[in-house]
Amino acid sequence: MDANYRFIAVDIGSYGRQSDGRTLKNSILVQKLEKNELNFPEDVDLPHTGTKIVFVVVGDEAFPLRKNLMRPYPGTGLTHDQRIFNYRLSRARRTVENPFGIMSTRFRVFRRPISIEPTKVDAVVKACVVLHNLSNVVSASATQESQQTESNYSTIHALRNLPRIGRRNSSDAMRVRQQLTEYFVSPVGAIRWQENVV
Repeated sequence: MDANYRFIAVDIGSYGRQSDGRTLKNSILVQKLEKNELNFPEDVDLPHTGTKIVFVVVGDEAFPLRKNLMRPYPGTGLTHDQRIFNYRLSRARRTVENPFGIMSTRFRVFRRPISIEPTKVDAVVKACVVLHNLSNVVSASATQESQQTESNYSTIHALRNLPRIGRRNSSDAMRVRQQLTEYFVSPVGAIRWQENVV
């Protein structure tokens, strides 16, 4: 998903009962991510700083921490800054989750089990993704405005019962997460209501 609710990578065909972490682990996306084959844009400065930062994919606790894949800090004994990071990551993940609600409203085929031949289900889902992208272009200003009005969102999604996949946190991945954490609590990176929700 991009920031305008458009699908940019789709992996169709995993079983519904399979965990998000296992689905990701078996996807082409993570295979290319681990081989550094996704052609991320060049590193950019965090706004109003001279700090270079990599582009990242956002995930929840089911996903591994990688240089280009951010997950929340785990556990309950978190510092103030770590709770702020988890809140901000959670807000970013909503951009990824919202299009699924939009699609199920727009295409009622997703409101119940799809009752067609299994060999045709992938084609139906792909067609809906393409139609969604064509009909749901959200302006950046509208996206920003809606984000600023949603200040009372629950911050942490505990997914403790999911099977875990490898967690070889590299020092690069932890450094990127720490850079983002420091930025989110800095005067130039903070949002005014984040203190009220952690």
